[in-house]
Amino acid sequence: MRASGEKRKILNKGRTLKDDLQMTSRTKLDIKRALRSFREKHLFYLEHSKFATYADKDFVKAYVTVLETMDKTFRRLQEKSMASVNRHGAEVNASNRLFHSVEVGMVAALTARKNLLNDDLAHAIGLGHDLGHTNRGHDGEIDTSKYLQKYGIAFLHHGALATIQLEIGDVYNKAVEIYKQMKGIDKLTKKQEEQCRKTYIDIINGIIAHDGEGSENISKVREGQTEQSIWEDIVKCFTVKNYHRTIKPRTPEAAIVRFSDLVSYIPDDHRDAIIKGIVEANDTSYEEALIKLGIPEERLEEWRFDPKKKDKMHDAATMLLMQILAENSYGAKGAKIREDLAKAMYEYRELNYHNAVERSATRYDEIVTEKRNELMDRYTDLLIRRDSGKANVKQGGERRKKFRSSIDNQSNKVRRIHIEIMKQGTENFVINEIEDCIKEMRAPTKADGKKDYKREVDTLRRGRIEQELLALGIENETDEKKVEEIKKQCANQIITEMKLTYQQSLDYAEERRKENPEFTRVETYGECLSRFQTALYVAGMTNDTLDQAILEEGLLTREEMESAKKERKHMKRKTAMLYPTGKNNSTKKQGSPGNHGDDGNR
Repeated sequence: MRASGEKRKILNKGRTLKDDLQMTSRTKLDIKRALRSFREKHLFYLEHSKFATYADKDFVKAYVTVLETMDKTFRRLQEKSMASVNRHGAEVNASNRLFHSVEVGMVAALTARKNLLNDDLAHAIGLGHDLGHTNRGHDGEIDTSKYLQKYGIAFLHHGALATIQLEIGDVYNKAVEIYKQMKGIDKLTKKQEEQCRKTYIDIINGIIAHDGEGSENISKVREGQTEQSIWEDIVKCFTVKNYHRTIKPRTPEAAIVRFSDLVSYIPDDHRDAIIKGIVEANDTSYEEALIKLGIPEERLEEWRFDPKKKDKMHDAATMLLMQILAENSYGAKGAKIREDLAKAMYEYRELNYHNAVERSATRYDEIVTEKRNELMDRYTDLLIRRDSGKANVKQGGERRKKFRSSIDNQSNKVRRIHIEIMKQGTENFVINEIEDCIKEMRAPTKADGKKDYKREVDTLRRGRIEQELLALGIENETDEKKVEEIKKQCANQIITEMKLTYQQSLDYAEERRKENPEFTRVETYGECLSRFQTALYVAGMTNDTLDQAILEEGLLTREEMESAKKERKHMKRKTAMLYPTGKNNSTKKQGSPGNHGDDGNR
């Protein structure tokens, strides 16, 4: 029954009727909301360190709300494993990417709060830091990156990929809508818009900068980074080899997240290895590492026959590392861990790499790379030939339709980002491979007739590049100025061929083969874009979804897949390949396999 006019007036005045809630004055609430916003903004540095980063509290909360309740990529993290490639729920209480992300967010928030930094911002960065992780951990990331490198398109790194996922999920715009609801406004003021955007870029920078600490004990803030420079960094992560290793945080909160990642996953990997039966709870090498870290030997001895020893070691190590990080970073513009304790922490990580990560491989890990590549080839073909009407959408069932729909419905902004990355990446590969071809041509010839040279760049375009260089007379040219001119002519010709449409490229190749049957066609920009989009789509699949796609395409039978998953193999892991030895790879001095905990399958 509708309320009478008199009753509605009473309700609108904030009074109560029987069975109705008590109400307060909206005007009073609006005034208090304005006072709270004023206090949070203008009294921020009375309650925080001078190094803390101001961010609108309501926008940060809106961003976190979108991530946790609306973002598919974030939810998929629960189905992406950590050190083991096994299904996330197969081993009771084993960690997964979602648990890890939540834990990093909380560790970063607590550490930032203790150091009087912005704990809300630190939490938001930590929560989304692993959004870009592929299926099958870093092995999946490396395999997908090598696939893109083979075609001379791009490199792949999960930090930069996370920012693309945020754009695909339209997280910023959704957060702004929630922010406006929280503020009770229909439109942002210019200052509010600037503050929201600044905070979002702070979060993005923290995500792409979260895994570059290697074996350092100090994470410094790099000032002067703008929104434009940060987006340029994101593109370069895809287009310049190992560029992600050069990115630094622009806020102390982001620096805290770099170490909070380690605080979370190192003890988690140890406990997971015990849960999965890969490591013994009383393993003496682990006990020695924990003692070096600062856990008393007496406590380890006390827990020796305790069935909950794995949990007690995990909790003690996590709390100790949190305490070390907070105390060592107190008052600093960045994050710091005392050098001897950092060394002990990285030795603990190294044990996990060799025991928990490396030994969890199965025979399926040997064959899934090939099957993933075949899957990407098939899906790419759907996009390349979609305009010709020849693509077989029915084969493969609903999964193929879902893939096509996902690509076709991407926003213009996401597509522009993809195109920019693809163009810069392919052109960089062309230029670098021309240089590499000339170096190989000039290298001495060995007794077996082969060149004494190890290729630095080797894509499917190499044959075409060599043909063009030889046609331009590079072999007998000694004048360096003319050599540079030949390089430019060669690059222009290859890129011109790449700018053709798919059909134009086929026609051009057919015409050239009349003169030279060995003529090699290069893939067009359109083909490269389709391949890049496909690679990102497949990388975003969970382990189970990838398996289902492989089965639906008939690349493996279920019996073959299950048999391969059961057969354990001691394999040399691929994770170290992401971070070759270099001046930023100080981990090698301690015998660690890579540049960062991520390199130990993080």
